[in-house]
Amino acid sequence: MKDRLRILIDSLGISDRAFCQSVGIGQSRLSEVLNDRTENLSIGALIDIHKVHNVNLNWLLVGTGDVFCSPKLVQYNSIVEIKNTIQNSPSQAASFLVSRRPELLELLRILVRVHASKYKQIKVILKSFLLK
Repeated sequence: MKDRLRILIDSLGISDRAFCQSVGIGQSRLSEVLNDRTENLSIGALIDIHKVHNVNLNWLLVGTGDVFCSPKLVQYNSIVEIKNTIQNSPSQAASFLVSRRPELLELLRILVRVHASKYKQIKVILKSFLLK
């Protein structure tokens, strides 16, 4: 569990302290798990992690499935409706993508620190990786 907790905290982009505060556990308790002095957190702490950060308990406990629970899927009637959702609710689209592929979160964190004048270059570079 310690490795999955570290992955989770890193992918949330918060400090150990902020993580502990968000789920109501003591830093010393987290430290005990991360340093192999104890194996697991309490059931209550696991449930709080799930509720607060939308974490998949199967992944947290045994490492199976996605890190984050999938948001409820919305049925769309057309491509236009999908495009409108992405344009009108980018946070919903981003949440869905990151829950499926947590590594995207790291890329987003890097991208928000890049000056907007470089976006065109980044777009060209990213497009060069697309399969043809």
